[in-house]
Amino acid sequence: MPTRPKRSHALSTPAPKGPRLIEEGAIASIASGTELPLNVMLTPGLPPVPKLRELGVRRLSIAARLAELAYSTARANARTLLETGDYGALLDPPLTYPEVNALFPALG
Repeated sequence: MPTRPKRSHALSTPAPKGPRLIEEGAIASIASGTELPLNVMLTPGLPPVPKLRELGVRRLSIAARLAELAYSTARANARTLLETGDYGALLDPPLTYPEVNALFPALG
């Protein structure tokens, strides 16, 4: 019986995924066992990106983490404003629309 990564390839799924996969030996083993790009999810304890590349990982899923981080920052700044009246952090120079757009280059 074929291994899961090989079955994924046979079924034409986009890529095998390694949820909560953080052990370097396991990551390398799975990456070397498939022709497809290995996708791992951002998880505490995950090796740094350069090490992931070295182990054969081709995709890192961060899911909603960036949005959660933005909400956490907004909550902290709102709390500071409500508790102390200090709104300085809310006046920090925001990203301009051109700067935000430059974060997402056009697909060509």
